[in-house]
Amino acid sequence: MVRQLYNYIGLHVKINNIPWQRALDIFMYACNNLSAPVFNIVLSFILIKRVSLDFWGEYVTLFLVVNTCVMVLGWGNKEFLLREFSRNPSLIKGTWQNNLAYRGLLYCMLAVVLFICFNYSAIRFLSVMAWITAFFLYKSTDVLILYKKTFTFSAVIESAGYMILAAVLLLCPQQALTLDAIVLWSAVIILLKCIISMWYLYDDIFPLQKSDPFFSTQNTLLLSLPFFLPSLAGMLQAKADLYSVAWFLSKDKVGEYQIFMNLINVPHIMAGFVIMPFLKNIYRLRMNSIDKIIRMMTIGGMLISLPVMGIIYIMIEYYYDFSFSVWMYILGYIQIIPFFVYLVKIHMLFRSDKQYVVIWVSLIAALFGFVFSILLIPYLGLEAAIFVSACTQWFTLALYSYYNRFAH
Repeated sequence: MVRQLYNYIGLHVKINNIPWQRALDIFMYACNNLSAPVFNIVLSFILIKRVSLDFWGEYVTLFLVVNTCVMVLGWGNKEFLLREFSRNPSLIKGTWQNNLAYRGLLYCMLAVVLFICFNYSAIRFLSVMAWITAFFLYKSTDVLILYKKTFTFSAVIESAGYMILAAVLLLCPQQALTLDAIVLWSAVIILLKCIISMWYLYDDIFPLQKSDPFFSTQNTLLLSLPFFLPSLAGMLQAKADLYSVAWFLSKDKVGEYQIFMNLINVPHIMAGFVIMPFLKNIYRLRMNSIDKIIRMMTIGGMLISLPVMGIIYIMIEYYYDFSFSVWMYILGYIQIIPFFVYLVKIHMLFRSDKQYVVIWVSLIAALFGFVFSILLIPYLGLEAAIFVSACTQWFTLALYSYYNRFAH
């Protein structure tokens, strides 16, 4: 199906042979994006087998807080800075430093919010802040890696960091595997990756420029807000069910559901990789050709998702050693399909300069998911969570299909 899709695009748009370096860049970029969900599967297995499912659920709940904080601290910097770097390549260093400084203000405010709103012990608060700090600095280098296309370097340090953390968790005495200890180990490893990345990108980051007063420069928080809002809306849409499960259900159920959702989201990640290398070519196609590509993606998604669910069943039942009802797998299959259909529709809205539609669709779908999650999950459990997730995906597809009528 992937080969047929590429052949179809090639027939309608002249595509030069991809040089080996470009092919390697695409492959390494894919590895970078897949490394986190793949390691998440490995990490969940290690912690469940060495400690307990409840412990994994507690880790997931804490990671949701950290991941949300890191996303907010990102504030659309990657998309915004890529545009700014392209406009003024000679000002990369100053632009990056200015953006980091302004996001540092967000970091300080977020620390106060966490201290006031979350009833963490002193050790838990300090370990969480260490994790967030390391993540904040490390993720700030992503835009430079993407701009410089140093994907091989990034893939190597990402993989090395994950392997070191896995080795620590496997070799550490079981009684030492506390949540705070794992958080601190994660923070230390991320900080090491950050230091190595900054050393590698030294010429684009240092020395720090002190020529302009801080508040006389452009406020990049305001300038990058339009880039942040789609990410925030997308995260709320994607995580509404998991946030509700973490709030309403027990830690073991949180752990089970996170594992299940992490597995069924892998096909979504792969679908993005199928389209991404030829995205600029797809933008040039006529709408009747786009419709044919969407049909091919739909059929491919429906066919590929069947064996994927079989693999997920085997992993859940024999790899993780817990069970779901048959309805979880049926609803999981139904949940996977819509993304294959509306992925291209999103880019068609971008082509028509209707980015605001993506924000509104994501926010409406997120509200839809939150409302029904709150109503159903406390009473019907995990089956309600995956049911709401599936309904949200199909509702999102319906919204994109409606708005795409006006994008032609």
